[in-house]
Amino acid sequence: MEDINKISKTQLPEGRRDFLKNVVKITGIFTLFSSLSVIILSIFPSIIGEKKRSQRFALAVDSFPTDQEYLIGKVGDKNFVLFKDNTTFSAYNLQCTHAGCTTQWQPKTEQFYCACHNGIFDKNGKPISGPPNKPLEKLMLYTENSHIIIIE
Repeated sequence: MEDINKISKTQLPEGRRDFLKNVVKITGIFTLFSSLSVIILSIFPSIIGEKKRSQRFALAVDSFPTDQEYLIGKVGDKNFVLFKDNTTFSAYNLQCTHAGCTTQWQPKTEQFYCACHNGIFDKNGKPISGPPNKPLEKLMLYTENSHIIIIE
């Protein structure tokens, strides 16, 4: 009986040592894998989908037609309408906030119309009728060196 107790007592510490060795090994492997993945992703960012640079649309202020109050254009993958009000400009994404359809600017009624579900937005992009409940996206715009610049 004494021999069995001696054997089990001597094996128990080895079991603890083996357990701790395995924990240290697993922790080391996890740390190594994490470090390598950070290094690889910093070298090859396209693996996780590198963020695209923002697209820009530029138009000389003088080339905005004097007989028009708006222009339709595209920046990146966004169709937009650019309004001129005296000396100020504003631009709105033409994508409907309800289902993603392309709205159309109606100059006679001064409203955006979405044919998909009969959504109507006012000139400032606010929904006034139909299912859309969010306003149209107002695009970032600034003027620099006599140019209107719209950023996607």
